[in-house]
Amino acid sequence: MFFEGASRLGDCLKDMAAVFGPRPAAAPRELTKLHETVVRGPLDQLAADPALQTPRGEIVVLVGPGAEAAATPADADAALTEALARLGPADAASEVARALGLNRRELYRRAVEMKGRAMVSQTPFPLDGGRAGDGCVCRASGREALMAPAPRRARRPISAATPPPPPLPHRGGGVRAGGAA
Repeated sequence: MFFEGASRLGDCLKDMAAVFGPRPAAAPRELTKLHETVVRGPLDQLAADPALQTPRGEIVVLVGPGAEAAATPADADAALTEALARLGPADAASEVARALGLNRRELYRRAVEMKGRAMVSQTPFPLDGGRAGDGCVCRASGREALMAPAPRRARRPISAATPPPPPLPHRGGGVRAGGAA
């Protein structure tokens, strides 16, 4: 909202059109009075309107918001990297989606991908199955790995000749042959 004198309105509108670009605008004259008029249109058209070159009365110029610039993938990656430093992938994707007006599902996929790549690059042992000391280098620090994968445990062989368990003993309580219980 700009208040401008009638004698300077034409030059002011030309300057605004040059600086702000073709934003929507309105130039109301004599607000709250009997002869109130409003001229609407893009700033460059208002600057060229002869009725607004030397108007009479009190003038107010209202300039609309500019078009929002769409977020680039680099902006999204930078925001996700910053958010992932303090949040999990789901919360980071939600926060960046709200801030930049992007699709949360696509940002979540990207966040999981970025988080996975960060985890692989920070692994302190060689990922190719080698042992520490045989030339494996940690991707994060560039130093030789300090840990090797745990050795495999030997499996106990299962023999086919395993004897069956012994039968359970009989615990009486039934009727004897030939007589009373």
